[in-house]
Amino acid sequence: MFWRFLFALFFFSFLTTLNAFSQEESADSQIEEIQVKKKDQQNQTETSEGIKFSELMTYNDQYFHPFFSMVFNSTDNVYKTQDDHVSDSFLFSVPGFWVAYPPSKEPAVQLNTSSTSAGGLSGSRESSESSHQLQSYLYYAVDFQQHAKEKENDRQNQTLEGSVQLQLKGGLGFEIVGQFKENSKFGGLTSEESEVATNDYQSKLYELSIDYQLSESFIIRTGFRSFEVDMIDVENDSLDRIDKAYTLNLGWGVSEITKLTIDYNQIRVEFRTNENHSTQYQITGNIDWQASEKTAVNFGIGQSKRNFDDSETSDSETTTYSLSLGYQLTDKASLGVSADRNSTESDTAEYQYLNTQSWSISYKQQFNQKFAGNLKYTDTKNENIDTSGQVAKTDIVIKKESAFTYGFREWLKMEAGFSNSISNSSIEGYSIEVNQFFIGISAAF
Repeated sequence: MFWRFLFALFFFSFLTTLNAFSQEESADSQIEEIQVKKKDQQNQTETSEGIKFSELMTYNDQYFHPFFSMVFNSTDNVYKTQDDHVSDSFLFSVPGFWVAYPPSKEPAVQLNTSSTSAGGLSGSRESSESSHQLQSYLYYAVDFQQHAKEKENDRQNQTLEGSVQLQLKGGLGFEIVGQFKENSKFGGLTSEESEVATNDYQSKLYELSIDYQLSESFIIRTGFRSFEVDMIDVENDSLDRIDKAYTLNLGWGVSEITKLTIDYNQIRVEFRTNENHSTQYQITGNIDWQASEKTAVNFGIGQSKRNFDDSETSDSETTTYSLSLGYQLTDKASLGVSADRNSTESDTAEYQYLNTQSWSISYKQQFNQKFAGNLKYTDTKNENIDTSGQVAKTDIVIKKESAFTYGFREWLKMEAGFSNSISNSSIEGYSIEVNQFFIGISAAF
């Protein structure tokens, strides 16, 4: 059923784009080159585990957008273990493309998915605003990971996603979104502390949503989303699950500088090989405020409730929040502060779920038109919760990152950086330090 849906979605996206080529042969001559902010590519390597490589790119307002990046990494602790560190160098090569109809300079949707997020999305999903009656989008990329020493860690991952948006007269709109992703993550010890944990997985997501524009400033959206996680390794089968989410979103543009939203999610989480099923209820209020020409504020607060089917497993209720503050110090320098608290699924069968609390501060400097730098400090507290509702393991992670970008052309950039991550755990054997250097080049059209 899922594959039929996904094939139909991508086939329709492709046909609408081909139709656009045949009907608007002179469109390319009308394209104006504009520098814009790029979507965070889902499968681009988080080279320094936080600052993403090629965070900014330049696209033209066109149908077809090819891109390519190649990143060389070197680390002193590739398996993220406390002792017996293994150093390694590895290369990430990411070719890909995305197609849009009508021609666009940015993707129609932004899908940030995570295997540990109930319902699949690691944040609120945003769709680009468009006055077009029909809008479609198709994205595909392959991530080749090649290691110099630890050849068994070589991977080939891929991401395929697409969307179709239909806007009718009277303010009624429909959207269908689908994504298939292969991803891999390794590091840290298994519960037996004898071998390194590997978390290779496939995920599938599709969503149908309906929105209605009640007025110029008020919109309501509701939808259904299905998210499936399939762990590749047999020893991780207990993490296989299917999430079904029902969503409701209310958006109110109070003024040109202020926007309020309320999100409600009811998510059913069912595991394939165990009985740790749960129903989760999440409600969040959020405000976007452009306080001044130099200051932007985003603040959200909510409540997350988790009810387990098993009466012997303790239910939970967590207050969640997120804060993001950006301040433009000068024309070429900016400061960012953020903090958040949330609850996610565990990435190991040892625990029921994970509570995370973190804050960060970052500084960006544009030295000239081509050269820029970024410094970031992050402090994260992870609490692993057991079946009794008690904290079974706590990790404090301090991460320091730096990255520098040089733009040769609008479409060609190089980036280099260094990160240091220190994790102190309440359980012996899980305190980890990792140093990593990266340098890479990317091109996008």
